[in-house]
Amino acid sequence: MLHSPMYQVVIHSPQRNLATQMLQDQFQRVLGGPAFEMIWPNPPAIDRLEELTAKTLFIIGEKDLPENFLALEHF
Repeated sequence: MLHSPMYQVVIHSPQRNLATQMLQDQFQRVLGGPAFEMIWPNPPAIDRLEELTAKTLFIIGEKDLPENFLALEHF
């Protein structure tokens, strides 16, 4: 995680303290248990993925994960 492009960009920005606080808050919420109840669709959504018609916006930055550049080839 510390080598991810997002971390590298944020850690050198003026928003470093805010990003750190947001990450700490997120970890506390996750470790404290679920903040909401999961309601799984029936039938499972995976069986209906081909029905999706929403357009997708895929944004990639110059300093992004190699996996994202690979995924970009599919759009």
